[in-house]
Amino acid sequence: MKEKFPEFYVNFDELWKDAVFVFDTNVLLDILRMPKSERDSFIKILTELKKTNTVWLPFQVGLEYHNHYKEVIKENDFKVDEAKNNIKKELERIKDDIGKKYKRGLVDIDTELIKTEIQKSIDAINTFFETANNYKTDYDKLTEEIANLFSNIGDDYNESDKKEKKEKAEKRIKECIPPGFKDKNKDNGNDTGDIFVWFQIIDYAKNNGKNIIFVTNDTKEDWFQKKGNITIMPRLELLKEFNDTTGKFIWIYSEDNFNEAPRRRASGYRSLLRLKNTIRIKIFRKHQNYHLMKKSI
Repeated sequence: MKEKFPEFYVNFDELWKDAVFVFDTNVLLDILRMPKSERDSFIKILTELKKTNTVWLPFQVGLEYHNHYKEVIKENDFKVDEAKNNIKKELERIKDDIGKKYKRGLVDIDTELIKTEIQKSIDAINTFFETANNYKTDYDKLTEEIANLFSNIGDDYNESDKKEKKEKAEKRIKECIPPGFKDKNKDNGNDTGDIFVWFQIIDYAKNNGKNIIFVTNDTKEDWFQKKGNITIMPRLELLKEFNDTTGKFIWIYSEDNFNEAPRRRASGYRSLLRLKNTIRIKIFRKHQNYHLMKKSI
């Protein structure tokens, strides 16, 4: 049975010993979004992997990262300002409500004192955010660090190959062949990006004879089998296509599952095991279990 259905019999001990780790665009961009403590811990893990020369990026991932990282930085700044303004606005509203609703005061309670204390909170919020600006992330330094961590990156297709891959990608989208068909009407027009990532991962594994561990924050149905809101496991079609094409194995992790995987491993990557509780990434927080994956991992 194993010979006929190899995608069901991934040897995870062997996979984790010699696999190359490939990270999706959304993982790189998430590094920019993480609070400092979480980011530092995740970078420690990436640094350990880089020392073993087992980190590689498809050209498509590098391209998408550079196309979007400045947007993420601006988004971060906007969210900080938005949080400050929303907190201040809510406290001002409460202070005004007290003045309007309790004009005559409350028995045994000085409403003016309450309003004074709320104003102190507003002033404290202003001071807090002003102080936080002094410790603002140095994005130039951080993006340089990301560039160094992911320095091993594949080549782009030439124009002829790119045209051929584009035609194949569009055909796959039309026929709902994973991955990427969920991006059919993507706003930015990059509806074939996921498929190009997939093609480049397959090409790399085939040319280099490598097993792959792919980490992504994209948990849509074109990457993972799902039951309701529960992610079960990677799409079997992807596991089979990869094995049929390369003769090697791939496993696809969400970031949360990638974080938990070292804790479950009986061997390999002990340095990652010691850091198992340090990463807390916000994407898809629910613990994902499936009897097949649970037995294998």
